[in-house]
Amino acid sequence: MFNLITPKTLFGMGLVASSAIALSAGSAQALSITAQANTPFSTVEGARTITFDNAVIGSLDGAGYTHESGVSYRGIGGNIVTDSVGGKYAAPPSQGDYDNANNPYLTVGSYNTQELVIDFGVESDYFGFYFGSIDDYNNLFFYNGDELIASLTGKDIRENANGDQSVNGARFVNIFAEEGENFDKIIFQSNKKAFETDNHAYRLANPEAVPTPAAVLPILSGLFAVAKRRKQDDTAE
Repeated sequence: MFNLITPKTLFGMGLVASSAIALSAGSAQALSITAQANTPFSTVEGARTITFDNAVIGSLDGAGYTHESGVSYRGIGGNIVTDSVGGKYAAPPSQGDYDNANNPYLTVGSYNTQELVIDFGVESDYFGFYFGSIDDYNNLFFYNGDELIASLTGKDIRENANGDQSVNGARFVNIFAEEGENFDKIIFQSNKKAFETDNHAYRLANPEAVPTPAAVLPILSGLFAVAKRRKQDDTAE
């Protein structure tokens, strides 16, 4: 489901416990992060949210998943699951308006041969997600094209990143690009057990930019080919 910020996503704003985290990438600080307790949704103005509610349950290996917004999820080791697979994954915990019972969410991993690429199709200056069971071996890598902007682990988000599956161990993570450091791709990767998240949120660096859904590209290609043939026929006449 694709939503702009609604009253539902503002749950807990008066109760949010937020901590700022400094993150360095190489010699320059490229991203700034806040980790919010007591909220499962983004509260950032202008953010767009992907809930996975309309995703097909199962592995993303191969075809992947493309949201109606055009944001795509591709790679190895990604799964859309619900709490019906209890024991294998740890669903982000229920709180407020968020109920994890039979609620689709994203898992990635395990082990370092498996990486899932989130491709926005355009530059973004913000990414957020509801992160449950935070572990120090859950990793994120931010790219603009082929350039690595920054990377972080679960320990960068929560010092005691010990896989706590309760509400106390969950955070909504907000990651902001500094000026000139926008990103268009993010890699999710886990060195050990799975990396579980939900309610992904992003904001376009240029609000006028519209990503083209990957599923539409073959259709557009076919339309261009037809138009080209018609032009050639007209020229021949």
